[in-house]
Amino acid sequence: MKMVNKILLGLAAGAVVLSLVGCGDLAGAGKGKGTKNNLTITVDATDNANKKLDKAYRRFIKQIGTSEKIAEIETTITFNTNDCILKAGTTASPTYANVGFVFDMNKTWDNTANKATTDTSESKLRDLVVFGFQPLKKRAYVEHYTGVNFKDELDTDDGSLPGKDANIFGNGSWASVTENTDYTLEDGVYTLNVKVKQTTKGTYEFYLGNKKLGSYKSSGKYVGKAADKIEDYAIGAVAGYVNCPKGTKVVANYVTDSKSITGKFEAEEFED
Repeated sequence: MKMVNKILLGLAAGAVVLSLVGCGDLAGAGKGKGTKNNLTITVDATDNANKKLDKAYRRFIKQIGTSEKIAEIETTITFNTNDCILKAGTTASPTYANVGFVFDMNKTWDNTANKATTDTSESKLRDLVVFGFQPLKKRAYVEHYTGVNFKDELDTDDGSLPGKDANIFGNGSWASVTENTDYTLEDGVYTLNVKVKQTTKGTYEFYLGNKKLGSYKSSGKYVGKAADKIEDYAIGAVAGYVNCPKGTKVVANYVTDSKSITGKFEAEEFED
Protein backbone atom coordinates (compact mmCIF):
# COMPACT_ATOMS: atom_id res chain seq x y z
CA MET A 1 0.00 0.00 0.00
CA LYS A 2 1.29 3.42 -0.81
CA MET A 3 2.25 5.18 2.40
CA VAL A 4 0.75 8.65 2.79
CA ASN A 5 1.96 11.71 4.62
CA LYS A 6 5.39 10.31 5.44
CA ILE A 7 6.51 12.92 7.89
CA LEU A 8 10.22 13.76 7.69
CA LEU A 9 11.11 15.14 11.07
CA GLY A 10 14.89 14.88 11.32
CA LEU A 11 16.41 15.89 14.63
CA ALA A 12 19.30 18.35 14.50
CA ALA A 13 22.50 17.26 16.17
CA GLY A 14 22.90 18.70 19.63
CA ALA A 15 19.25 19.62 19.95
CA VAL A 16 18.13 20.84 23.33
CA VAL A 17 16.81 18.03 25.50
CA LEU A 18 13.20 18.57 26.54
CA SER A 19 10.95 16.65 28.88
CA LEU A 20 8.33 14.42 27.28
CA VAL A 21 4.82 15.47 28.11
CA GLY A 22 2.26 12.72 28.69
CA CYS A 23 4.83 9.95 28.57
CA GLY A 24 2.55 7.24 29.93
CA ASP A 25 4.94 5.79 32.52
CA LEU A 26 3.24 2.97 34.40
CA ALA A 27 5.78 1.35 36.68
CA GLY A 28 8.07 3.10 39.12
CA ALA A 29 11.06 0.99 38.16
CA GLY A 30 11.02 2.05 34.50
CA LYS A 31 13.02 4.77 32.77
CA GLY A 32 13.10 6.13 29.25
CA LYS A 33 15.99 8.05 27.70
CA GLY A 34 16.74 9.34 24.21
CA THR A 35 14.56 10.70 21.42
CA LYS A 36 11.38 9.69 19.66
CA ASN A 37 13.58 8.26 16.90
CA ASN A 38 15.98 6.46 19.23
CA LEU A 39 14.52 5.61 22.64
CA THR A 40 16.02 3.33 25.28
CA ILE A 41 13.76 1.87 27.94
CA THR A 42 15.22 0.34 31.09
CA VAL A 43 13.17 -1.66 33.58
CA ASP A 44 15.14 -3.10 36.49
CA ALA A 45 13.12 -5.39 38.77
CA THR A 46 16.10 -6.80 40.65
CA ASP A 47 16.32 -6.48 44.41
CA ASN A 48 19.61 -4.62 44.04
CA ALA A 49 17.91 -1.94 41.99
CA ASN A 50 14.89 -1.51 44.25
CA LYS A 51 15.11 -2.77 47.81
CA LYS A 52 11.43 -2.01 48.34
CA LEU A 53 10.17 -4.02 45.37
CA ASP A 54 7.34 -6.04 46.92
CA LYS A 55 5.33 -6.99 43.85
CA ALA A 56 5.85 -9.90 41.52
CA TYR A 57 6.10 -7.78 38.36
CA ARG A 58 7.21 -4.40 37.11
CA ARG A 59 5.58 -3.09 33.96
CA PHE A 60 6.48 0.05 32.04
CA ILE A 61 4.94 1.76 29.02
CA LYS A 62 6.68 4.77 27.47
CA GLN A 63 4.90 6.72 24.77
CA ILE A 64 7.09 7.32 21.72
CA GLY A 65 6.58 10.95 20.79
CA THR A 66 3.53 12.89 21.94
CA SER A 67 1.27 12.44 18.92
CA GLU A 68 -1.92 10.41 18.91
CA LYS A 69 -2.21 10.64 15.14
CA ILE A 70 -0.10 7.67 14.06
CA ALA A 71 -1.74 5.28 11.59
CA GLU A 72 1.25 3.22 10.42
CA ILE A 73 4.73 2.78 11.80
CA GLU A 74 7.80 0.57 11.61
CA THR A 75 10.13 0.27 14.61
CA THR A 76 13.23 -1.83 15.25
CA ILE A 77 13.60 -3.11 18.82
CA THR A 78 16.95 -4.44 19.99
CA PHE A 79 18.21 -5.70 23.34
CA ASN A 80 21.50 -7.29 24.33
CA THR A 81 21.44 -10.33 26.61
CA ASN A 82 24.61 -8.98 28.27
CA ASP A 83 22.56 -6.01 29.54
CA CYS A 84 19.48 -8.00 30.52
CA ILE A 85 18.34 -10.65 32.97
CA LEU A 86 15.56 -12.40 31.07
CA LYS A 87 14.76 -15.23 33.48
CA ALA A 88 14.19 -15.38 37.24
CA GLY A 89 12.28 -17.42 39.77
CA THR A 90 13.03 -21.01 40.64
CA THR A 91 13.87 -23.98 38.46
CA ALA A 92 10.43 -25.39 39.19
CA SER A 93 8.63 -22.07 38.62
CA PRO A 94 10.68 -19.83 36.31
CA THR A 95 9.48 -16.40 35.22
CA TYR A 96 10.44 -14.59 32.03
CA ALA A 97 10.77 -10.95 31.00
CA ASN A 98 9.03 -9.74 27.88
CA VAL A 99 9.54 -6.82 25.52
CA GLY A 100 6.95 -5.29 23.25
CA PHE A 101 5.16 -2.44 21.55
CA VAL A 102 1.87 -0.54 21.95
CA PHE A 103 -0.31 1.00 19.24
CA ASP A 104 -3.87 2.34 18.74
CA MET A 105 -3.65 4.02 22.15
CA ASN A 106 -6.47 6.49 22.72
CA LYS A 107 -8.65 7.81 25.50
CA THR A 108 -11.24 5.24 26.62
CA TRP A 109 -14.62 6.08 25.13
CA ASP A 110 -17.46 6.92 27.53
CA ASN A 111 -20.47 5.35 25.83
CA THR A 112 -22.93 6.97 28.24
CA ALA A 113 -21.68 10.48 27.53
CA ASN A 114 -20.76 9.56 23.93
CA LYS A 115 -17.35 11.18 24.24
CA ALA A 116 -13.83 10.42 25.33
CA THR A 117 -13.29 10.06 29.06
CA THR A 118 -11.94 13.11 30.83
CA ASP A 119 -8.50 12.90 32.40
CA THR A 120 -8.46 13.70 36.11
CA SER A 121 -5.87 13.74 38.87
CA GLU A 122 -6.86 10.18 39.70
CA SER A 123 -7.38 8.60 36.31
CA LYS A 124 -6.10 8.78 32.77
CA LEU A 125 -7.94 5.94 31.06
CA ARG A 126 -6.63 4.56 27.78
CA ASP A 127 -7.53 1.76 25.37
CA LEU A 128 -4.56 0.17 23.62
CA VAL A 129 -3.19 -2.82 21.74
CA VAL A 130 -0.11 -4.53 23.21
CA PHE A 131 2.41 -6.73 21.42
CA GLY A 132 4.49 -8.79 23.85
CA PHE A 133 7.49 -10.98 23.04
CA GLN A 134 9.11 -13.44 25.45
CA PRO A 135 12.56 -14.16 23.99
CA LEU A 136 13.59 -17.17 26.07
CA LYS A 137 10.29 -18.94 25.37
CA LYS A 138 10.15 -17.92 21.68
CA ARG A 139 6.56 -16.83 21.97
CA ALA A 140 4.50 -13.68 21.51
CA TYR A 141 0.99 -12.25 21.72
CA VAL A 142 -1.07 -9.28 20.50
CA GLU A 143 -3.96 -8.25 22.76
CA HIS A 144 -6.41 -5.37 23.13
CA TYR A 145 -7.03 -3.71 26.50
CA THR A 146 -9.56 -1.12 27.60
CA GLY A 147 -9.66 1.29 30.52
CA VAL A 148 -5.95 1.12 31.42
CA ASN A 149 -5.21 3.81 34.01
CA PHE A 150 -1.98 5.58 33.10
CA LYS A 151 -1.96 7.60 36.33
CA ASP A 152 -1.50 4.53 38.54
CA GLU A 153 1.36 2.06 38.76
CA LEU A 154 0.49 -1.34 37.36
CA ASP A 155 2.68 -3.53 39.56
CA THR A 156 0.45 -6.55 39.87
CA ASP A 157 0.96 -9.88 41.56
CA ASP A 158 -0.32 -11.87 38.58
CA GLY A 159 1.45 -9.78 35.94
CA SER A 160 -1.67 -8.98 33.98
CA LEU A 161 -2.94 -5.67 32.66
CA PRO A 162 -6.55 -4.95 33.61
CA GLY A 163 -9.26 -4.76 30.99
CA LYS A 164 -8.13 -7.30 28.39
CA ASP A 165 -11.04 -7.82 26.02
CA ALA A 166 -9.53 -9.44 22.90
CA ASN A 167 -6.75 -11.82 21.87
CA ILE A 168 -5.60 -10.78 18.40
CA PHE A 169 -2.71 -13.24 18.19
CA GLY A 170 -2.05 -16.22 20.42
CA ASN A 171 -3.94 -19.29 21.52
CA GLY A 172 -4.55 -18.68 25.22
CA SER A 173 -2.67 -15.38 24.85
CA TRP A 174 0.69 -16.86 23.72
CA ALA A 175 1.72 -18.33 20.37
CA SER A 176 5.07 -19.40 18.94
CA VAL A 177 7.36 -17.26 16.79
CA THR A 178 10.45 -18.48 15.00
CA GLU A 179 14.05 -17.40 15.56
CA ASN A 180 15.89 -16.19 12.44
CA THR A 181 12.59 -16.03 10.57
CA ASP A 182 10.35 -13.70 12.58
CA TYR A 183 13.18 -12.16 14.62
CA THR A 184 16.94 -12.60 14.93
CA LEU A 185 19.40 -13.46 17.69
CA GLU A 186 23.02 -12.82 16.80
CA ASP A 187 25.98 -12.46 19.17
CA GLY A 188 23.56 -12.16 22.09
CA VAL A 189 21.53 -9.34 20.50
CA TYR A 190 17.83 -9.79 19.77
CA THR A 191 16.43 -7.75 16.88
CA LEU A 192 12.68 -7.35 16.35
CA ASN A 193 11.25 -5.45 13.40
CA VAL A 194 7.66 -4.55 14.26
CA LYS A 195 5.29 -3.04 11.73
CA VAL A 196 1.79 -1.62 12.00
CA LYS A 197 -0.02 -1.23 8.65
CA GLN A 198 -3.50 -0.40 7.38
CA THR A 199 -4.06 -2.04 4.01
CA THR A 200 -7.74 -1.29 4.69
CA LYS A 201 -8.23 2.04 6.40
CA GLY A 202 -9.44 1.53 9.96
CA THR A 203 -8.07 -2.01 10.28
CA TYR A 204 -4.61 -2.44 11.79
CA GLU A 205 -2.35 -5.26 10.65
CA PHE A 206 0.53 -6.12 12.96
CA TYR A 207 3.74 -7.80 11.75
CA LEU A 208 6.79 -9.22 13.47
CA GLY A 209 9.36 -9.32 10.70
CA ASN A 210 7.41 -10.62 7.71
CA LYS A 211 4.98 -12.64 9.83
CA LYS A 212 1.50 -11.17 10.17
CA LEU A 213 0.42 -11.68 13.78
CA GLY A 214 -3.16 -10.62 13.20
CA SER A 215 -5.57 -7.86 12.25
CA TYR A 216 -7.57 -5.59 14.50
CA LYS A 217 -10.43 -3.29 13.46
CA SER A 218 -10.29 -0.11 15.48
CA SER A 219 -13.41 1.32 17.10
CA GLY A 220 -13.78 4.13 14.59
CA LYS A 221 -13.90 6.72 17.38
CA TYR A 222 -10.48 8.11 16.48
CA VAL A 223 -9.80 8.66 12.78
CA GLY A 224 -7.50 10.91 10.79
CA LYS A 225 -8.69 14.06 9.09
CA ALA A 226 -8.26 15.24 5.52
CA ALA A 227 -6.23 18.22 6.75
CA ASP A 228 -3.61 15.81 8.12
CA LYS A 229 -3.63 13.72 4.90
CA ILE A 230 -4.66 10.60 6.84
CA GLU A 231 -8.40 10.79 6.26
CA ASP A 232 -10.32 7.71 7.49
CA TYR A 233 -7.23 5.97 8.86
CA ALA A 234 -7.50 4.74 12.43
CA ILE A 235 -5.06 6.76 14.52
CA GLY A 236 -3.57 6.57 17.98
CA ALA A 237 -0.42 6.88 20.04
CA VAL A 238 2.41 4.33 20.05
CA ALA A 239 4.71 3.28 22.88
CA GLY A 240 7.44 0.93 24.01
CA TYR A 241 6.46 -1.81 26.45
CA VAL A 242 8.48 -3.87 28.94
CA ASN A 243 7.23 -6.34 31.54
CA CYS A 244 9.75 -7.60 34.12
CA PRO A 245 9.04 -10.24 36.76
CA LYS A 246 10.88 -9.66 40.02
CA GLY A 247 14.54 -10.55 39.57
CA THR A 248 14.72 -9.66 35.86
CA LYS A 249 15.97 -6.63 33.97
CA VAL A 250 15.46 -5.35 30.43
CA VAL A 251 17.30 -2.62 28.52
CA ALA A 252 15.56 -2.25 25.14
CA ASN A 253 16.26 0.21 22.34
CA TYR A 254 13.53 1.45 19.97
CA VAL A 255 14.65 2.98 16.65
CA THR A 256 12.00 4.55 14.43
CA ASP A 257 12.70 6.11 11.05
CA SER A 258 10.35 9.04 10.54
CA LYS A 259 10.02 8.01 6.88
CA SER A 260 8.17 4.87 8.02
CA ILE A 261 5.34 6.89 9.57
CA THR A 262 1.87 7.47 8.15
CA GLY A 263 0.38 10.27 10.23
CA LYS A 264 2.03 12.68 12.64
CA PHE A 265 5.06 11.91 14.77
CA GLU A 266 5.43 14.84 17.13
CA ALA A 267 7.79 15.75 20.02
CA GLU A 268 11.37 16.77 20.22
CA GLU A 269 14.13 15.08 22.17
CA PHE A 270 13.38 14.02 25.71
CA GLU A 271 15.18 12.54 28.66
CA ASP A 272 14.08 11.54 32.15
